[in-house]
Amino acid sequence: MPHKDHATFLRAASRLASTYPRAKFLILGEGPLRPELESLARAEGLTGRVLFLGHRPEVLEYTAMADLFVFSSAEEGLGTALLDALVIGVPTAATRAGGIPDLYGGAAVPELTAPGDPAALADNMRKVLDDPAEGARRVERGRERGRLFSVTAMADAYEKLYDRLLPPGRKG
Repeated sequence: MPHKDHATFLRAASRLASTYPRAKFLILGEGPLRPELESLARAEGLTGRVLFLGHRPEVLEYTAMADLFVFSSAEEGLGTALLDALVIGVPTAATRAGGIPDLYGGAAVPELTAPGDPAALADNMRKVLDDPAEGARRVERGRERGRLFSVTAMADAYEKLYDRLLPPGRKG
């Protein structure tokens, strides 16, 4: 899926590879761009560092094991995989594409960078990798924001909306 912009992620990862020689970069999912992305990973010097794991049913388990969840989309509705990372409690680095800022409560938060900017994304990733306190802050903010998107919270919001929209005497 081109809109996920894994190329920006790979270019950001290549900027971090020498500083973090033991880091592995995982890409889950399958699609027609895989050969192109594998070629880019080789060109960026990431052979053996980027693992293309294909389709995996245990996506949440991989997310929970991550030191950092990176979401490099150029276009995005809401980003349910990103929401999962927030709720699970994994620090995140993402772009301001589409509805992603809504997950964070606005575009002016340290977790977000401009889409298509590997240097900015790498700097964003580095902030978490170099500063455990920053990672902990992101986890706390993410969990707080993630609760707003829980099934219960969304059901309550819909109920309040319907109550406002229904004419008097028709409210449940």
